[in-house]
Amino acid sequence: MSDVNMSKIKKLYQEKKYSEIILEIEKFKTEKNISSTLHNLLGVCYASRKGRTEDDIKSALENFEKAFYKDNLGEVSLESLCNHIKLCVEMGRKENTLISNLIISEEMYIEAEKKFSNNQRYLAHGIDLYKYLLKHKKRILIIEKILKLKKLDKLFGSLYITSQMYLSDWKQKNFSENTGEHTKRLSISCSGNYACKICDGLLSFLQHYVTLLLMQKRRATNFSSAEGLYANFIQGTTRSYH
Repeated sequence: MSDVNMSKIKKLYQEKKYSEIILEIEKFKTEKNISSTLHNLLGVCYASRKGRTEDDIKSALENFEKAFYKDNLGEVSLESLCNHIKLCVEMGRKENTLISNLIISEEMYIEAEKKFSNNQRYLAHGIDLYKYLLKHKKRILIIEKILKLKKLDKLFGSLYITSQMYLSDWKQKNFSENTGEHTKRLSISCSGNYACKICDGLLSFLQHYVTLLLMQKRRATNFSSAEGLYANFIQGTTRSYH
């Protein structure tokens, strides 16, 4: 798109003047001459502009999809795929019917696997995708793959255990072993909101484990393992705050 002033667009983007960027690109846009990069940029601007409407959301999703396929699995394809999933997930949190576009996200996600199967950003967005599609087994498979790539990870280790709560595959022993391993090896060295999220996640493991013991009517001696996990958790968190 030689007619588009990219320097002007860059300046407008830095100033977060998204509506002006849309007008600037749309003045010269035809389906043949717009690049995948500009399709993705249009999507970002439609999704980010103030007072956005449902039509803006639809336009954003359409542009992310066009950017994905036009780039033929390049870096813009990955970027636009992640943007598409992120926007659909946002619609899900707001209980907006546009979350139905996650079906399109999944089609793109499956296509992108050819190129990005071991890309951690690609995999991380798959976790959100399959969470909202309620495909928990696929979500767990992705988390397992990330854990193999990154070994034990604070966030993904937490997601792995909590995700199992939606399935019937794990028994008390599985939760005990995995939660115990996670709390023993977890070194909480961060602070602020992220630390709080990790602590909340670990507490949910312990709550689930104790609830499971109660439901299965185990003897009181079985609670010693849960008590140990709790003590380990407390020691780890108290070392993190000063």
